[in-house]
This record gives sequence, C-alpha cells and structure tokens, in this order.
Amino acid sequence: MKKVFLAVFFTVFSSSLLFGQNVYLVGGLSGSIVSFSYTNVPDFYDEFPVLAPNVGVFYEAGINRTWSLKPGIFANKQGVKLVSEPTSGYYVENKYIISYVEAPLLLCYKFRRSSKRDLHMSVSAGPFLSYGYYGKFITSNAAIYEEENIFVGSDDLFRSNYGATIMFTTGYDNHRLSAYISPGLRNIAMSEGIFTKFRTMSAGISYNFILNTNPKKSGFVLRKMFY
Repeated sequence: MKKVFLAVFFTVFSSSLLFGQNVYLVGGLSGSIVSFSYTNVPDFYDEFPVLAPNVGVFYEAGINRTWSLKPGIFANKQGVKLVSEPTSGYYVENKYIISYVEAPLLLCYKFRRSSKRDLHMSVSAGPFLSYGYYGKFITSNAAIYEEENIFVGSDDLFRSNYGATIMFTTGYDNHRLSAYISPGLRNIAMSEGIFTKFRTMSAGISYNFILNTNPKKSGFVLRKMFY
C-alpha cells in the first residue's frame, strides 16, 4: 500500500512539473444558511441567509492537460439570521454565526479551448475539512444587544466540520470568476446540547487572480503588480 501511495504521489508531482502549477488568490462574497432544529425556536421567526466575505488561496498542480488537483485554504463565515414578527413596533433579531477556516481538496476538469482567445472554463469538485475558530449567538432588539459563545455552554457545537464543494470557474489567463456551493455533511450538534440538528450550507462568488509558479510565465504579471 505504501508503494502504491508513493507511486501515485510521484506520478502527480512529476506530471505537475510537466503541465504547470498555479497559485490562485481568491476573494469574494458568500451566503450561507443553517438547517437546525431544537425546541425553543418560535414558529413566527423567519430565517434569512448570512452574507459575508470569503478569502483564500488555492494551489493547482496539473496532472495532464485536462485534469489538475487544487488544494486550498479558505476563510469565511457561515450561519443564519432569525427575525421575529414585530410586536409593539419592535422585533427580535437572532444570529448564529461561525467563522470557519476550510481546507478543500478539489479535482478540476478543464474544458478544451478551440483557440487562445476563448475563455478558460473548468469544473471542480471534492471534499473539504473545516474548523470553526470562533462562533457566536447574537440577540438584539431596540433595547438589548447580547453575544454568547456557541462553542461553550448549553449551545455546544462541534468545531470541526466536513462536506463537499462544487465549483465552476471561467475567465482569462490571470483573471477569473468562480461560483461554488458547499453543503456541510456533518451534523455538528452535540448530543448533550440544546440542538438536535445543526448543518451548514454555503454558496458564493469569488474573484481569482492567478499566478504561474514559473517565474518566466508570471514575470509580466508581477511587474504590473509591484512596479
């Protein structure tokens, strides 16, 4: 088994040297929603997605002219906003927000271009692991504003999460846009907490600035950035 793993590793590594390696600097906007259940949520609350920026970096290693691997590190916020119906002119707004660092590992398929003037287009998919380094429950109305750490106390949630990511990317050589969706596949609610279910779902759009790790290929781009 060890020999097979080493053979795959060296095959991918040598192929990436032949077919190119790229670094993707990404940033954009994501929206998320949480599927959760527990007994203390009134029926009159409306649920809304949480919008937040996303930022990260991906490394692309080419396997051949069509396929590549894209591991990365990605930071975003996920959660849900609950808004009550107005009572005496006031309403209550509650939010569950988790700040995540995600590590996706994507297998990327690149569509063939008939000419160099055509757009680059690719589809990527794969698993991700994530860690919630901070989570909070916020409740507010006209009179109060309170925050509570949801990784401590009766609202305990698991910090670690996992799921899948599907991404479509298109654009030109160094500037591209990506649209992605990432459902969380783990129920991060602890059995001793107040939740019976707590699952995440996020989707977003990101701008990609792409640098080839070959200095000769990225020299022109770097000169435009720093000079």
